[in-house]
Amino acid sequence: MRTGEVRVSPYLPFGGDDCSIIKASGVTTPKSKWIWLPVFSFLIEHPKGKILFNTGWHREMSPEGVYDRRAQIKSLGSFLLYQIILHAQRA
Repeated sequence: MRTGEVRVSPYLPFGGDDCSIIKASGVTTPKSKWIWLPVFSFLIEHPKGKILFNTGWHREMSPEGVYDRRAQIKSLGSFLLYQIILHAQRA
């Protein structure tokens, strides 16, 4: 199931090992060059029940299953990157 989409700098998902935090944040990339990426979940139906797989952020982003600002900043490795992604999600 497509559950939404997120708009990011192309360097965030495709920048490779040499991608800097600045490039990944999109600060140096015009918004017109940012890309939309789909966000998916998968529902598996089995005779014994159903299971939903959420393919979102890694568990480090929300260790307790709730919004955790500190955990997100730690996982991203940068307060600046956290702020930029937060702003991009609201745009």
